[in-house]
Formats: sequence, structure tokens, C-alpha cells
Amino acid sequence: MEIKKVYFSQKMSLYSPIQQAKQPLPFFQSHQESRDAFWRSAKKQCAFKAVSKKYTVYFTIAKSRGDVIFNNLLIEGETFEWKKFFRYMEACARFFINAVCII
Repeated sequence: MEIKKVYFSQKMSLYSPIQQAKQPLPFFQSHQESRDAFWRSAKKQCAFKAVSKKYTVYFTIAKSRGDVIFNNLLIEGETFEWKKFFRYMEACARFFINAVCII
């Protein structure tokens, strides 16, 4: 798995994948609100993507006292299994905790 920061300047190149991405958890009322919030976070340099063989997960996080809080998730790729999905997100959270990433 590779985790990269997403920049607002990538909006045109990522437009189609993010439009087609699924919103697995109801952080927002609609997919459109979720996408809009993702790009607002990208402007603040707080948006990321995690790429693996099966999925690309676009997400935003907040970091507080050693905790990583996901506040938006969009998934591009094959149908996912919840158990594998949560393990995947745990790996993403550990990346930020271990890297002491500045957000």
C-alpha cells in the first residue's frame, strides 16, 4: 500500500475516479457533499489517497493527541469486504501515527 498526499491541482486528473468512488460511511448526506469536502481538504493539504492492488481510498483525517480520525472516505475499486476494509484503514492510521505526519 502506498499513501500519498492529494493536491488541489490534481482535481482535473482525479475528477473521474473520485466521481465514481463509493462513499462507504455516511460522513456526509450525499456523495457530492463528500467529494466537495474532499477537495476543500485538498486545498488545505489534508487530503490523501492510499493505493493498493484492489482499492484506491481517498480520505481526509484529523490528528489529535496520537489519534487519527478519519472524517471523509471515498473508495475506488472492486467491491470491498468490511473486515478487509477496516484492516486497510487501520494500516493507513498507523502510517500517520508512526510517521508523525504534520497535517
